[in-house]
Amino acid sequence: MYNYYIDYGYVNIKLKEKMNEKNISIHKMSRMINVSYDIVKKYYYGTNTLISMEILAKFCFVLECKIEDILEYVPAEIVVK
Repeated sequence: MYNYYIDYGYVNIKLKEKMNEKNISIHKMSRMINVSYDIVKKYYYGTNTLISMEILAKFCFVLECKIEDILEYVPAEIVVK
């Protein structure tokens, strides 16, 4: 049995920057995409750990952007000893 930890990096949600750029509030976005305020708020602040493809598609539609404008993969830092 293997007992080790591998850091794969993480996905950064950049929704806040894109919404601010387009001057769209959390409240306005939630009404535009018909998703609760609390869920949009979690995406906005990057605290949502489960990502819905349907909600991401709605964000991209409203913000007129590509998925890579909202999501960014940040690779793990590799430490060589």
